Amino acid sequence: MGLTRIRPLALLALAAALTAPVAESAHARPAEAGAAAACTRYDAGTLAKAQRVANAARASVVVVETDGGRGTGFAVSADGILTNHHVVDGASTISVRVLDGRRLPAELVRTAGFQPDAALIRVAGGHGLRPLQIGRVAGLRRSQAVVAVGHPAIGGEWSATVGRISTVSYWGFETNRYREVESNVPGGKGQSGSPLLDLSGKVVGVIHGPKRGVVGVAPKPGTTTIQTRLLPQTMMLAAAIGDALKAVGLLQLVPPSERTVPPLPQRPPPPDMPANCVPAARGDFDRATLARAQAVANRARASVVAISRDGAPNGTGWVIAPGIVVTNDHVVEGGSSLGVWLLDGRHLPAELIGGARPPDIAFLRVPLPANVQPLPLGASPSLRPGDPLVAVGQPADAGAGWFASIGRFRAMEEGGALLASTVAGGEGSSGSPILSLDGTVVGVIHSGRPAELPAGPVSRVRTSLVDTSTALGAPIEDALAFGRAIGALP
Repeated sequence: MGLTRIRPLALLALAAALTAPVAESAHARPAEAGAAAACTRYDAGTLAKAQRVANAARASVVVVETDGGRGTGFAVSADGILTNHHVVDGASTISVRVLDGRRLPAELVRTAGFQPDAALIRVAGGHGLRPLQIGRVAGLRRSQAVVAVGHPAIGGEWSATVGRISTVSYWGFETNRYREVESNVPGGKGQSGSPLLDLSGKVVGVIHGPKRGVVGVAPKPGTTTIQTRLLPQTMMLAAAIGDALKAVGLLQLVPPSERTVPPLPQRPPPPDMPANCVPAARGDFDRATLARAQAVANRARASVVAISRDGAPNGTGWVIAPGIVVTNDHVVEGGSSLGVWLLDGRHLPAELIGGARPPDIAFLRVPLPANVQPLPLGASPSLRPGDPLVAVGQPADAGAGWFASIGRFRAMEEGGALLASTVAGGEGSSGSPILSLDGTVVGVIHSGRPAELPAGPVSRVRTSLVDTSTALGAPIEDALAFGRAIGALP
């Protein structure tokens, strides 16, 4: 729902073209998150090893706090902490918080920029943490289990998650190439800078964020089955540890075999690696309610669009009148080129009619085909606490577009200006329609409120994280009033 820093567009385009093998496995290509494949499962022995790795690594992981936000880091020397460039970029103050509760001032020593998104910070006088051991990317195998320890906003502090290696790909240019490890470890905002560890407890990568939409590439429709919760399904990307350490001047810590990036291989691509897939719970909805919600979602999907801003996926919109799409103002703000992707994959240009915050609503004029019909409109005052609601949108963590979820209406807040519900959302859901079970739109999602998380570290290693935040939106009446005021609606 908030905007996330993305990599330079030229680098994204190059990354799509350059790929590499994972150890003995075939020439790798970016995996499709949410691919139709069997769920990744873990036996008791693998989970036990992952738990031991997490237990041993947790005390070496810190919360990196700046005047601009927070992320994760980990000890690589007696006074050095490795994190992401984007975690400390532009910060005037930096501190680290360790597992025992101490907060220590830190300073930036060196940053490598966004290629490979690494930065070294130092704690004067030392931090007293055990540096993590450095591993080898060259020895990774496809489907090999790995562990991440960090501070994802939807998981809690010092959360440990287990996943599997998908690919290792090349980024950058011939004179400055580095490797990126892609895995399906569950994560989220706040996990940037987390160590990615193999089951021997050695760091093989530095997580810098989830895999996002690529410029010019339409979101792929995902499962049509309505969900009661959002389980992050995106692949997590991590800079190879040796390349990150070299970039911040710590070549001496890199194993000799990792000090030179090997040449690009030429091998055929393997089948796609599935993202995490955990069956969605039914929650407290009976079969009849789920069936009605499914029918609402099925009817609404073709009227929901993915918004493109300067060629990249950037949120959700929906057809409110013939040739008119409504979304959020913050989704389109600052875009020099706007467009929409339809469910069938077509991309159409869009013209901004007007937008404003509050109510964080914008209207676009789009040359829509006749078969893409407006959604029927309802009335938010008719809602009662507990009423089931449906949302259809493009949450990036779902791994695919046109994600449909069911939740419940909570309340109208801020004097009726804010519609709060438990429909599953997340970044990319901004602009999604909120529908009642009669199929009418009662609100437009624009943001979210994080769930209450347990204080202190989360000890158990997990195979999935569940987003239980509250979706917040503008009531449909406010959207209509603004649309009429700017002449977008009659």
